Amino acid sequence: MAQPGWFDADTSFHLAVGRLIRQHGILHAFPWTSFSVMADRYADTELLLHLILAGLDGVVPGYAVGVAGTLLGALLLGTMMLVLRAEGVKRAGLWPLLALASSGAFCVRFALVRPHMLAVPLSLFITWAAVRRRLVLVFVGAVLYPFVHLGWISALGLVALAEIAHLVVSRRFDPRPVLAVVAGLATGLLVHPNFPAIVEHAWIEIAHTLFSAAWGGTGAIPIGGEFNPFVWKSALRFVALPGILAVAALASTLRRRPRDPATLTFALVACAFLLMTLKSQRFLETLAPFAVVAAALAFRDWRPRTVGGVLAAALVYTALVSQPLVAMVKSRPQPFSERAVAALDQAVPRDAQVFTCDWQLTGDMLLALPERRFMVALDPMLFYRKDRELFELWQRLVRQGPKQAAQTIRDRFGARFVLCEDNPAFFPLLRALLADPLATPRMRLAPLTLFELAPQGGGKRPAESR
Repeated sequence: MAQPGWFDADTSFHLAVGRLIRQHGILHAFPWTSFSVMADRYADTELLLHLILAGLDGVVPGYAVGVAGTLLGALLLGTMMLVLRAEGVKRAGLWPLLALASSGAFCVRFALVRPHMLAVPLSLFITWAAVRRRLVLVFVGAVLYPFVHLGWISALGLVALAEIAHLVVSRRFDPRPVLAVVAGLATGLLVHPNFPAIVEHAWIEIAHTLFSAAWGGTGAIPIGGEFNPFVWKSALRFVALPGILAVAALASTLRRRPRDPATLTFALVACAFLLMTLKSQRFLETLAPFAVVAAALAFRDWRPRTVGGVLAAALVYTALVSQPLVAMVKSRPQPFSERAVAALDQAVPRDAQVFTCDWQLTGDMLLALPERRFMVALDPMLFYRKDRELFELWQRLVRQGPKQAAQTIRDRFGARFVLCEDNPAFFPLLRALLADPLATPRMRLAPLTLFELAPQGGGKRPAESR
């Protein structure tokens, strides 16, 4: 499908990986992103999602993402309902709707077919299993986590908070849940087909991208916008209601001297994710479900009419303040129309190395131009950690557009083609290539421009396309 039913390149990447798995089997290298550490040490931290997409794409081609999104959304809301029902909350099916009504930004994250749609239900499951000391379930959940999300280490934090809640309530510590989660994570990592690369990949993403680049503010690596904090206006629009639910649940639980570790556990986890969300937007996807579960447990005595009133008020507030976000999502152009895909497929031969100006459209490129090789996907840190000098050269070429840019791209990156978005940040390179005798503009299909470079030793501009 040239016009997919989703609006982010990461979803395109996951569907592309699913198709590659269907064609090549379980992947141990990813040569389609030549300058990433994953090129020769691939770690599929979202293997379960990719297997689901691979299976669905084989059955319902073109609709795999839509079917997967429906199933994963039902899984998340259903897990919330089952946890609340297990805890004896009345009208357990009403509360999960409050998560959707609490934040327009959460609704956007909910609509994405990405690994967090498996990780959040699994986190809810592990938290409940830990607080109820269901050791086998804790172990099984921990085994699954490395197959679901790169943040598998968070399972240990969830169990630790459950034990802290038990200490507060009963003054007793039971090491068994901690041992169960450690044993489960170790088992999951060891049986994962990409061990030990999966550990290296998680370390890069958590220690370098999140802690160093995003939270440490080093500024050396351009990271995705979802790692940035909300500005205060956006926080009021999208974080205020989940934040109020999380804080109110914790305050109410502590004020009444908690007797039930489950209520305190979910409130502690929700408040922990509230702090993380204020530093990085992406954690809202976990904050909202945990905040709603915590509130449902803390205020389980509310009448259904009261819950319905809160839900209605949240829905009205979110609808009013989310209009700019909805407009932004709807206005995102699809980079690859049917015409663009057909033209690029003819112009760029398979297995060709393509130099790109950014990483954020790599998923769309992998889907539109299968079996071509690009720079890096998902996170530029994966390029930086592989070859810092070459990464910095990439950034200089794109941002400064030096003379002889075409020769540098050809010689240092081995690329015959340059495919670049019409972004003002990339205009220096585009202007340099237009003036370079070794580069020929092949086509401009907004928002993309394709150049072909003269072969090494040729020293001549390729013939103009007619």
